[in-house]
Amino acid sequence: MSKRTTKEIADSIRRGSRLVYQKDAEYKQAGFIAPLNIDKIEYAVSQESVESEDYFLMEIIYDACFVTPEFLYYRIKSGVKRGERGCIEIAKAGLIENLGHLNHRLERLACFGFFFCCEMKTADKAKILRIYYCTMEGFRAFTHRLEHYRSYNRTLIYRPIHEMFRYLATNVVLYAMRENPNFKELWSFERYEYRTAEDRKEHTDIYGRILFQSEEGGPKTYVFVEPVFFSCDDTYVTSEENAERVRERIDVMRGVVESFKEKEDEEAYVLFILENNEGVGYLKKIIFDMELDFFKECCYFTTENAVFESSRAGGDGTDSLLGFNVVEGKFKFKQKNLPGAI
Repeated sequence: MSKRTTKEIADSIRRGSRLVYQKDAEYKQAGFIAPLNIDKIEYAVSQESVESEDYFLMEIIYDACFVTPEFLYYRIKSGVKRGERGCIEIAKAGLIENLGHLNHRLERLACFGFFFCCEMKTADKAKILRIYYCTMEGFRAFTHRLEHYRSYNRTLIYRPIHEMFRYLATNVVLYAMRENPNFKELWSFERYEYRTAEDRKEHTDIYGRILFQSEEGGPKTYVFVEPVFFSCDDTYVTSEENAERVRERIDVMRGVVESFKEKEDEEAYVLFILENNEGVGYLKKIIFDMELDFFKECCYFTTENAVFESSRAGGDGTDSLLGFNVVEGKFKFKQKNLPGAI
């Protein structure tokens, strides 16, 4: 697979992200969602109106936190190729014969109360985006039926809509890069302990982490994936407050990478997912007065759309990463290879 040029990656970034919060869009509960009715859920399960593959579908959606039907379709097909039992059962039921079949099943399960669905309708009414997450009842259903017991992440239902897009973009990047031949393992939305610059122990939520290894017993490369999104709903957070939170998260990720390298004695990097060209500009302003060596040595930059366009062309997203340097006081972004993923 040939690497994309800096210009090709920059063009993808200029085209913006397909998954970005839009202030002028309309956000509402999907029309087919009914008020939660426990009796209806129990009846559906007892009468076997819920198929065996549906429980695997619930688990996949829960693990991804938030999904679009399009991503889910890709995620299941990818899982089939990797021999994942749940994905194979879903495929056997014909749910990925086309996107329409999958959409119909998602709507049906949402009607029972196993999923919630939010719809985004753009201002020009040209696009409707559906975002699903697994409800507490869906979680209870698959954990007991599949005997995959764990704790439910209650914070999902309280996330503001603009944060959902950060999860959506992270999923696209994580599962595209899973197609790299040197991919070994993926962790998503985990809790992680690290040390701050003041040597305090802290815990933070990590959006994603990927392990690449070119040969068994060879050096390992870990990549932490972190969305840096500047679009937000100013009902809850102003642009200034969001920018400050971005700065704080960058400091956290620096602590995470440095702690990981010290503890594991392995190479580790951060991949920052930006929204678009405007986001690149905002990020420059934030990090220009920070410790630049960390960004030059340990950081990569891309967008969801750059990775998506790479995947559509047969790539895996690792060909769409940028590094940067400072030349005569100006940022210079350039295509940069990721060790271990080459």
